[in-house]
Amino acid sequence: MNEKPKPDFSMDALVRELQKEASAGGEGITTTELCETLGKTRGAVLKRLQELKKAGHLVPVGKQIETLDGRIITVPAYKLKPSE
Repeated sequence: MNEKPKPDFSMDALVRELQKEASAGGEGITTTELCETLGKTRGAVLKRLQELKKAGHLVPVGKQIETLDGRIITVPAYKLKPSE
C-alpha cells in the first residue's frame, strides 16, 4: 500500500492564517510566510493548500515583494475565496 503522508497540522490552522491575511486587507500570503507562521514544512503547507484549492476555497494571486538586491518581483500567494 502506497499511502500519501498527511500534513501534521489542522486545516483550521491554515484557514485561520488565511482569514487573518484577508481581514488585514493583504495581497495574499505566500507559502514561505505560511511556513514561518505555522512552523511547518513547505511540503506540509502545500498539501493543505492543494486540498483547499481542490475544494474550491483558495484563490491563487500574485504578491509583489522586494528581493535582497532591491528588485520588486511577483511571487505566488494565496487568499481564501470570498463567500458567495
